[in-house]
Amino acid sequence: GLRDLGTHRLKDLTTPERICQVVHADLPWDFPPLRSLDSLPNNLPRQLTSFVGREREMAEVGHLVTASRLVTLTGSGGCGKTRLALQTGADMVDGIRDGVWLVELAALSDPALVPQAVATALHVREQPGRPLAAALADYLRDRDLVLILDNCEHLVGACAHLADDLLRTCPGLRLLATSQEPLRVAGEVTWQVPPLVLPDRKRLPPLERLTQNEAVRLFAERAAAALPGFALTEGNARWIVDICHRLDGLPLAIELAAARVRVLTVEQIAARLDDRFRLLTGGGRTTLPRHQTLRATMDWSYELLPDPERTLLRRLSVFAGGFTLEAAETVCAGDGMASADILNFLSTLIDRSMVTLDARGTDTRYGLLETVRQYAREKLVETGQETAVRQQHLDWFLSLAERSEAARGGPQEASLDRLETEHDNLRAALEHALRGGAPAAGIQLAGALRMFWLVRGYWTEGRHWLEALLAGSRDISEALRAKALNAAATLAQYQGDYDRARILSEESLAIQRALGDAAGTARSLNVLGNVRYEQGDYRAARKLHEESLEYARRAGDVAGAAASLANLAVLADHEGDHTRATTFAAEGLAAFRSAGDKRGAAYVLNILGMMASDRGDYGTARAHVEEGLGVRRELGDRRGTASSLDSLGLIARQQGDYPAAQAFYEESLATRRELGDRHGIAAALRNLGLVAWHQGTPDKATILLRESLVMRNALGNQSGIADCLEGLAQVSLDAGRTARLFAAAGALREVIGAPIPASRRSEYDSRLAVTRTGLGAAAYQTAWDEGRTMTSEQAVRFALSDRTEPAGIPSA
Repeated sequence: GLRDLGTHRLKDLTTPERICQVVHADLPWDFPPLRSLDSLPNNLPRQLTSFVGREREMAEVGHLVTASRLVTLTGSGGCGKTRLALQTGADMVDGIRDGVWLVELAALSDPALVPQAVATALHVREQPGRPLAAALADYLRDRDLVLILDNCEHLVGACAHLADDLLRTCPGLRLLATSQEPLRVAGEVTWQVPPLVLPDRKRLPPLERLTQNEAVRLFAERAAAALPGFALTEGNARWIVDICHRLDGLPLAIELAAARVRVLTVEQIAARLDDRFRLLTGGGRTTLPRHQTLRATMDWSYELLPDPERTLLRRLSVFAGGFTLEAAETVCAGDGMASADILNFLSTLIDRSMVTLDARGTDTRYGLLETVRQYAREKLVETGQETAVRQQHLDWFLSLAERSEAARGGPQEASLDRLETEHDNLRAALEHALRGGAPAAGIQLAGALRMFWLVRGYWTEGRHWLEALLAGSRDISEALRAKALNAAATLAQYQGDYDRARILSEESLAIQRALGDAAGTARSLNVLGNVRYEQGDYRAARKLHEESLEYARRAGDVAGAAASLANLAVLADHEGDHTRATTFAAEGLAAFRSAGDKRGAAYVLNILGMMASDRGDYGTARAHVEEGLGVRRELGDRRGTASSLDSLGLIARQQGDYPAAQAFYEESLATRRELGDRHGIAAALRNLGLVAWHQGTPDKATILLRESLVMRNALGNQSGIADCLEGLAQVSLDAGRTARLFAAAGALREVIGAPIPASRRSEYDSRLAVTRTGLGAAAYQTAWDEGRTMTSEQAVRFALSDRTEPAGIPSA
């Protein structure tokens, strides 16, 4: 049978459960008393909601309390310090002889009442003529007991004195405190309560794994309590994850947001989080007032700060994505705050859990949770100092970007990494320049970031800032405008937006010529030459690069001259003049190395690798390309890395190692898709098409080559169109179609002055010979003549169709 033992509170459950004992002749009748929360010595409150996650944190804090006499849980308001302490206490109570006892201090305002609060929790009575602290010491001296001091931050001095006194006289006492700052008592172990673990918002895990995430689970459980039937689904998962991320994983904020599902969809909640202090209200009426709204929680923490720390916190709100001490000392100084005092004030803010610290790596960084930052930003606006502080922020990051730009050889790995780390701050500075009436500084900053955006692949973003600032700027110098125009043109060229790149470059070039700026003129000519090259107009490209070289040498710009030499080497190689190509490349490599330009040197190494590959010297080719690839990976040059991967793919393909070639090309394609590099995407698709043909899948090869052709046609890339026509000719199973496509490609190459590269000549000649033999001389000549008479537009339409003859294809 069953013996009813009554209801009991169990430490892991929110509601009491009825417990029964199995009765059997072979079992004892009198087991030891149940050690549930109701039977063990404690005053821990009943929890009305489930405790979500934090298993690792509970284990770590429990271990610390066992090993140390005083553990203080610190963290910002709403991070879950109290709930973690209570749950840890409940988890430990079974092993503590005299129990776990909670002392709630939040409602106290008089520090003198702290001993009384402890005495009340322990049921210790005052004794006439004796201090209460002495009575507490007598009571606790021989006890094995854990005391939880909850919410010490506003009474931190009184809590510290009492803790120190009791720990010295009561060897079995252990204290677990919660506070926004440490108590600073000898032997104290401080443990920062982290936000809840968040899922990767870019790559959401499957739904069944997402339901196990702490932050998402907390939202879903509290939302279901507010709106019965609410559940995490494929449809709302992304919005819930977004909400949890934007609320920094703070449990209080997530719970307040989840309560809003009674009146708003999760998408609407996410959309309103920019005004989170108005949205996140409505906590339970019986909870502490400061936990009923997010603003009240922040007000509580803010009001506890001394005036200098409040001022610093407000000013720190202009930073986005963290900051260094050096930046804070410059941006936040002035108007009564000395730079030398900022470290001390910052230390206080860290102790009060208002500023976070990340000491990983070589440079310590500080930051504000987004909720704290938005609150402090509102306070800064109220003071009327926002514009001045944001201007100092802009000036600081302009100086940082210009130092990077001015480095010998351009920005290298360390400075690029620094700009990457400060990217959110750079964006905030540009936003202030754009919206706050500082156009000249904004244009300077955007121009200085040109190489960072190019190398790290922020092409679309860079163009957005440059063109927006140019459109909104009137009173800036012509030299500044020309530099920004050239930067925007370069980014447009990288994206394959050749018409826009040409317009911007020509405007920049006109200004540079008028100013007599030889180095600027060389840069603008270089971009125009690159545009013409990528469009397949090799004659025009060569003329522009030769002129660019002349101006760069006139200006004494070694790196600029090296870039022109490298581009002339590529052109000479494409035009079949390998002697001049080798000379240009060697001169360019020496010049780049002389200028300390690692990125430029890597570019020329790739050129030399391709030239060696054309000669069949694959060992030398691979060595050059891999050396350049190492440099490009080191710099984080994603476009350059993709280009090196393409080169390694070509070397592998020329040696017949098609699986290796496919792997190189696929990695390149993935990178180029992330960058939005349309020219590179088209090239990678063509390369993969040829690999598919060699691997015996002509249908797949045709699909890939046609996709590449469509892109290259849209880009106006004439040499790329010729490449794709030849690729489709090679993979075609119809000999007549093959002959027509080869002929059309050959005619186009004659028009643009770009003969077929030497590396492809043998394969090309072999395929033509097979085609001629298969068709017979007369049919082959007819098909060839038909192909040569097609315009470029007709050839593209024919290649994209399934026709075997060009008849009926209208001219464009």
